[in-house]
Amino acid sequence: MSIPHRQRRSDTPWVRFHRTRIFRPATWGEFNIELPVIAATRLATAAALRFLNHVYAGRKGQAEADKHAKGKLSARAKRLLNQAAIEADSPPERDLVAALRQAGLRLKCNSKIGDYHWDIELLDYGIAIEVDGFRYHRDSEETQANFRRDRWKANDATLRGYTVLRHAAGCIYQQLGQVVDQILAAVRPDPKPGRWSFGVWKWHPYFQGLGPGFL
Repeated sequence: MSIPHRQRRSDTPWVRFHRTRIFRPATWGEFNIELPVIAATRLATAAALRFLNHVYAGRKGQAEADKHAKGKLSARAKRLLNQAAIEADSPPERDLVAALRQAGLRLKCNSKIGDYHWDIELLDYGIAIEVDGFRYHRDSEETQANFRRDRWKANDATLRGYTVLRHAAGCIYQQLGQVVDQILAAVRPDPKPGRWSFGVWKWHPYFQGLGPGFL
């Protein structure tokens, strides 16, 4: 939270004050609150990315980030925004986004293809990726509707020319390397495919009883 340069206030366990001459605040009562894109620059990189991922999660995240980023930003603020998983809804999505970016891929989270939103779209390759949690597919009226919708959604993207890839959230926790390797194989086919090219029960720790009991 920013305060005028000549004023002093004491930090609390929940609020950190600092003096500044130049800031772009939002107002809340008597306080000037720094916009997230600026506040993040006062944190270590890992904490800053967690903060931005939380603030700009969901389908309106990119619009909010764009609104807050108008005007002059520091080089570090721009780097953090480029690294953050804007619009990603869950921790496994964010982990996958970070790994794919590290592999040099351009992507968009919560990308709209036709009438449907996909967790991740690889922008240069026509690949739509969905990260599924097991709870999402439990048997109920709601998830039966989701189950039917997801089939039409996958078919729609396929008919639009996209390669559709789906990964369980638990596999991102347990086998992120294999998930990324499979996605990279769709981007640039390798004549020597990895373990994922064999039946999953032959190598995945979940099926070997070696990993946590979640999908």
